[in-house]
Amino acid sequence: MPMPIDCLASPPAVRTRSPWIRRRSSMLPVSLDGAACYQPSRFIEEWIEHLENSNCDLYFDSYLEQAAPAISISIMSRTPSPQKRKATHPDPDATPTGPAFTKSTIDTASESSDVVSFSSSRSGASSPKKREAELRADLRYPLHRQHISSLQQPTALMTDLMDLEDGPVIPSSVRELMTRDSTWSNRPKAAWFHSQVAPPRADAQSPSHASLDGDTYTYMRLAEIRENTILCKTRMEHEAGWNGAVHAPLLQVALRSEPEISHRNVSSTTCRILPAFRESNPFLTDVKIDYAFFLEPAPENPLAAALQAYRQPNPHARHVALVQLPDNPNTPAAIPVETKSASADAVLGPVQLATWARAHFRHLESLPSAADLPLLPVIFVHGATWRVDFAQRTHDKLIMWEGFLMGSSDEMYGCYKIVAHLRRLARWSREEYGAWLLGALQPDLEGSDTLTA
Repeated sequence: MPMPIDCLASPPAVRTRSPWIRRRSSMLPVSLDGAACYQPSRFIEEWIEHLENSNCDLYFDSYLEQAAPAISISIMSRTPSPQKRKATHPDPDATPTGPAFTKSTIDTASESSDVVSFSSSRSGASSPKKREAELRADLRYPLHRQHISSLQQPTALMTDLMDLEDGPVIPSSVRELMTRDSTWSNRPKAAWFHSQVAPPRADAQSPSHASLDGDTYTYMRLAEIRENTILCKTRMEHEAGWNGAVHAPLLQVALRSEPEISHRNVSSTTCRILPAFRESNPFLTDVKIDYAFFLEPAPENPLAAALQAYRQPNPHARHVALVQLPDNPNTPAAIPVETKSASADAVLGPVQLATWARAHFRHLESLPSAADLPLLPVIFVHGATWRVDFAQRTHDKLIMWEGFLMGSSDEMYGCYKIVAHLRRLARWSREEYGAWLLGALQPDLEGSDTLTA
């Protein structure tokens, strides 16, 4: 600890304050009027003698009181405070800074570069456009997208869906209700209505609707869904909000009276595609969708017995649902439904559906007597808008036929069109797809190789 200058360099009678010169190793006093500063040994001897003969205690104590703040600052400048010590764990909210250039960072520069490059490449490839590019570059079944108008031989399902484009899809029994609830901008048109009566509803899903007939009940539900659609748009709702208020209720209304058909939410992380049918490409492995149509054949349906016989030898190895479901049921997946909010990227949904279709075809061709693979409908929902496309796998590629707009749930006519499309797709699942599965599940008595179309 340095001493006051009047106790160090000057005689007691002369108390000349002097500056302090900071050296790397210590603090040495310097007298402004003494020549001893230039003769270190003599200066030190006189300094020691002066200390022995002078009463410096008072000066020393007084100096400590006056210089304590300065001394504390000097000490703190040499010793980092606890608050300024480097944190053991990085602060996630802190602004990122570059690492210091030390020998270790220089030695590992090339390794770090490789890791960053791989990480950037992987995150980039997981974007919708990069996933689409991965699908199109696949060596075995590259993805091709074509408009449905270029298909030379449309199926019966396609022509029926086309007829629903602007046809009568609303029962005339609710025309008066719709006219009463409409405004000048959405007056109902006579061409929207038909005279058919809706089948009786299986149950009353709301106590307030318990006494309503099937047509009126459907109208009330769809009117509520339309209002929810407009609200979701106004609030810029996220996907879960859209699903809970609009997408799932529409599926419920459409399929509640369809026999042997159900829909399930398969968006959970536990509902992954079974390992045997997943993509080998790491960028496409964990594809998920939101909903799917499932076949639930009645006990008297021959398909139910065929499914049971197929799984009987090893139920844990032979699956018919394509995805991992909690109850591991005998219910084959028929049609996938991928949903997005109105503000989401419209590219990602079709990419997910194409990846699902690839896995679906792998599952179908694994069945004992699979022959020509069917064209599979896939449904993409973007906010209020519903669309149905078709997946076809040939011997060398996967074709996604961009199909029909089913309707928009922000208008009543659009809601009814969506319901009509969903019911026609349910009938295809039950009849045509069910018949194909029944043939594919038959034992391959000849042991022939599985054919693909």
